[in-house]
Amino acid sequence: MYLLRGILNDWPDDDKERILLRCAEACHDGSCVLIWGGGVRREQSQRAMQIDKVLCGSRDMTLNEFQTLAARCGLEIAAIHEPRFVIECQPTRSPRPVPAADSP
Repeated sequence: MYLLRGILNDWPDDDKERILLRCAEACHDGSCVLIWGGGVRREQSQRAMQIDKVLCGSRDMTLNEFQTLAARCGLEIAAIHEPRFVIECQPTRSPRPVPAADSP
């Protein structure tokens, strides 16, 4: 099991994708990725921006946006655990290669 707690919402979308690709790459049969703080319920998606998100270029994702991102990374949502809204993902296939981060 790989647990990402409060990680994904602190990064821009390209970096979120790299993080999830690495997790999918590390998964093996029977493993899963738990994301605690990676997506928000639709009704929560309009909450106010936090200053750290503005400074880092990150944002909250709706569940549909997260599902699309996870699918691109070779993961699928297996369950959503309430009341903490923890998203459980399982690998669907071999993930595509992780793109290199842009060099400054």
